[in-house]
Amino acid sequence: MARNLSLAIGRPAPSFGIREVIREARDALVLIAAAGRVGAAVEARQTPSPEDLKLSGLDKAEILRAPYRF
Repeated sequence: MARNLSLAIGRPAPSFGIREVIREARDALVLIAAAGRVGAAVEARQTPSPEDLKLSGLDKAEILRAPYRF
């Protein structure tokens, strides 16, 4: 009914940006998963994958590159 009223008045139906919200939520979940994989790799003293480092924003961190300096 609201859509019909919007069309009758000549204004477009309101957009709530559901697609953007879903896209941002998916990106947040991907970031959290990548950060978790980086953390697990560092705890196991292994080199994290470059893709996970890039997604996490840690690709420039020297300490996360092999060989470790602990």
